[in-house]
Amino acid sequence: MSEALLEVTGLTRRFGGVAALDDLSFRVRDGETRCIIGPNGAGKTTFLNVVCGLVRPTSGRITFAGHTMSRVSPSRMAHWGMVRSFQTPTVFAGLSIELNLQLGARRPGAPDGWADRVEHMLVELGMEDRRTQPARDLSHGERKRLEIGMMIAGVPRLLLLDEPTAGMSIRETDEVVDMLRRLCGEMTVVIIEHDMSFVRQIADGVSVFHRGSLLVEGSLEEIQADKRVQDVYLGSGVD
Repeated sequence: MSEALLEVTGLTRRFGGVAALDDLSFRVRDGETRCIIGPNGAGKTTFLNVVCGLVRPTSGRITFAGHTMSRVSPSRMAHWGMVRSFQTPTVFAGLSIELNLQLGARRPGAPDGWADRVEHMLVELGMEDRRTQPARDLSHGERKRLEIGMMIAGVPRLLLLDEPTAGMSIRETDEVVDMLRRLCGEMTVVIIEHDMSFVRQIADGVSVFHRGSLLVEGSLEEIQADKRVQDVYLGSGVD
């Protein structure tokens, strides 16, 4: 079994009297694609915010690629190879598709050869003939795919995706699945997602968060059969 690339132990984050994360322990193996599911308010997005340094934990330990993440800036984490998306696509609307990809491919700490990676990504996205088009002209689904392409072009070690298929059609969701399967290679990916069809197609393992803690984890089939998960999130009639 691969070593853990990301591991958190006893992670807690309080906002006043509310514990958004409550003594959470979680680990992801190097090269794994892990999906995190759970009801609204379970602490999923807070977890990503704390892991990538946008929010400081109240207590607990985060280890990434052998580094203990104590008061480390998001830019330093990016240099070590951790990148994340947000629920709303964060592309540069006034810049061209090609320039957006260049910015992603040249992230701090990225390997050499960014120009070749940009050309490859333009082809993979099917946007090579639209490279000069401003990102503002893209549809929601295209912006999401461009954002993911920007992240992958920088060759991160850990890709954190927050609801990458939110607002997408079934066809657009399938395109994201195909893209991640083709391009992520040995990359480690952690995905927050509500779409069980997407989870079924992409996840090596699934973790269920509830009230800021890890409720259960396993394969999607094991998760769906778990009475605790049915009670707090999925419901007994889910496919």
